Amino acid sequence: MAGIIRQLRKTPGVGRKTIADALQVPPSTLVPYLGELEAAGLLLADPPREERKRGEWVTYRVNDEAVTEIYLRLGQEIGEI
Repeated sequence: MAGIIRQLRKTPGVGRKTIADALQVPPSTLVPYLGELEAAGLLLADPPREERKRGEWVTYRVNDEAVTEIYLRLGQEIGEI
């Protein structure tokens, strides 16, 4: 999942195929991970899940605020911040 976030920070606003090509994995492999990251609020999708129609092209970008918050909380919990 970190690879997805890293790739989307480099190239925001792209779809599953572009992410999969960059990570050298089949696009279908990413489906559950993108869903989990979106549900956790770490990725923002356009259109959002609740507005999507079946087969609709979805683009993703990182929710930088949420990722930073998790990073800081993790650092505090493990005593590195």
